[in-house]
Amino acid sequence: MSINEAIPQEETEPRPELVIRAQTPEEEVDRVQWTLNRMGWYEQHGYKPKIPDNPELAKPFSDEEKPDKLKLILEDYKPELYEVGLSQLEAHRAQIEAVFPIFEQLRQEWGFKVFPQYQLVVTRYGMSGSYDSETGRIIMRVNDDGTFTRAQPHHTPIHEMVHIGVEEEIVQKYQLTQAEKERMVDLMVSILFKDLLPDYKIQNIGDSRIEEFVTSEIVTNLPEAIRQYTAIYPRKQE
Repeated sequence: MSINEAIPQEETEPRPELVIRAQTPEEEVDRVQWTLNRMGWYEQHGYKPKIPDNPELAKPFSDEEKPDKLKLILEDYKPELYEVGLSQLEAHRAQIEAVFPIFEQLRQEWGFKVFPQYQLVVTRYGMSGSYDSETGRIIMRVNDDGTFTRAQPHHTPIHEMVHIGVEEEIVQKYQLTQAEKERMVDLMVSILFKDLLPDYKIQNIGDSRIEEFVTSEIVTNLPEAIRQYTAIYPRKQE
């Protein structure tokens, strides 16, 4: 049975709450610190996160240095830039929230993780989109003019929320690589929300070997499909 055939007619659980807001200056300091500490990982995977132009914010710093770094962030903190991105996301709120019934179905089917609240937070730093699977927080970066990299910015939070849903039950459990999980999530979004996001674009990055294991017929029992995938393509033993 495909996911669209199995969608329940009535929701038995309350829908998650979606909070859309800008990062505070304090959170931006944390974001910059976190990004700088992961620069080696980003370079390894070919990613180029944005960091502040100020050279004093271009190298890793300790928690004790945060008060001084906050002063530098405040010098360039422009609420009007965040407002541009926030208004774009609010315009697509209904489409973002439309994914929640399918999330709930997957939770019932195989343990897809659903949070009672998702915080969609706008930043000026880091990658264009990222997620925290422990809190349900999605962070999206605006460009210097306040707009987003994607022409359809609401595609990003849906993509990141799917990441959150599969992180523990599939990605960590079966030790998927970055390329494998990105292709799996892209395929899930394009399958589950093909009517909602007909122009969703699959990224160039990704491991194509996983594609035959992520189909509309399989997605309602995805953990078993990925178990079979990793049996064919075993994980490297450390």
